[in-house]
Amino acid sequence: MHEEDIEKSTCCYTMKQVEEKMDDYDQIFDIVRLIDEERISRMENNCDNQEDPIDPCPCYSFWKRNKQCTNCITAKTIKDKRQRVKIEFSGTDSYQVISRYYNIEGKNYVMELVNRMDNGALKDEDVCKKLESKIVSYKEKLYSDALTGVYNRRFYEENVKNSKVNAGIAMLDADDFKLYNDSLGHIAGDMALCACADTIKNCIRKSDQVIRYGGDEFLIIIYDVTEDEFRKKLMDIQDAVNKTVIPEYSKIQL
Repeated sequence: MHEEDIEKSTCCYTMKQVEEKMDDYDQIFDIVRLIDEERISRMENNCDNQEDPIDPCPCYSFWKRNKQCTNCITAKTIKDKRQRVKIEFSGTDSYQVISRYYNIEGKNYVMELVNRMDNGALKDEDVCKKLESKIVSYKEKLYSDALTGVYNRRFYEENVKNSKVNAGIAMLDADDFKLYNDSLGHIAGDMALCACADTIKNCIRKSDQVIRYGGDEFLIIIYDVTEDEFRKKLMDIQDAVNKTVIPEYSKIQL
């Protein structure tokens, strides 16, 4: 879309003008719908995985989802007024979804345009593998901490922060970390952080998560665990970190 088209979408329209646009888009897209800011806000606040019989999530009618998805481009568009495009999957079908912001008579709306994609190209095995590889690589770069390789703060904000799970959750930080940086240099501090992260990862299951929350702070999530099991796991992690040896920096005791 040209820049002038994006700029126009932030202008104030009348409802009649937008309805005329929707009539035109109906000739091109499989689904054209307009969602107001209040409805989007209710979608974000709906944490229960149950359909509200009074006001179900607008995604239910087509995607059969009772709550907002983790990567809701409509919610993002209403906040920063930027157009977004993504590929969505439903069963074996794939769809292109476009979210466009509109100011209609002083109120904020997002118009969603959904089109079923031709799956012919996606049936090619090589194309599928390349697409899958790119998606995996993109997620790894997007959600991995560059230094330690564990999940980063962005992963927490976008995938963990508003979720409801059965898990033990703890915040851990390395004692005297600033002292290592100041006395031995940042290389030593970086090695200490990496060793700490690796030790924590070795103490938990692949289904569990460790997130570098910031600096020397790590958030640990252990799923489906009792309180006693979780406390023991934390003590095991603390003991393992305490015994960790940093190559070339034997004076560091985490």
